[in-house]
Amino acid sequence: WPNCSIPSYSFTKLVKPLKNIGLLGDMSLIPLLRNPPTNVKSFEAFAYNIFSTDPGYSPTSGISVPFGKGIYAKYSNGSRYHDVTGTTTFSKNKILCPVFAFGDNF
Repeated sequence: WPNCSIPSYSFTKLVKPLKNIGLLGDMSLIPLLRNPPTNVKSFEAFAYNIFSTDPGYSPTSGISVPFGKGIYAKYSNGSRYHDVTGTTTFSKNKILCPVFAFGDNF
């Protein structure tokens, strides 16, 4: 990113053998977004464009009920919020690493 993605078909071809070799339960494609919140809005627009145009993704990809669309994090009580800061409790750096493609069904 920006402006690059792995088509769902190619991701599937990549994930299946790696899962078998590593005896893994799932695999994800997780881009690193530096300098939030500057690039969050453009990344989210890019991601939802991919989800809506790549036939390998479900039309509801990236939409979490009841949260909706967007990069989210969870409060300690489990409720979700739109995370645009990249602030963590374990690092002084501000980064976001949203799960873009999740390979548990491959």
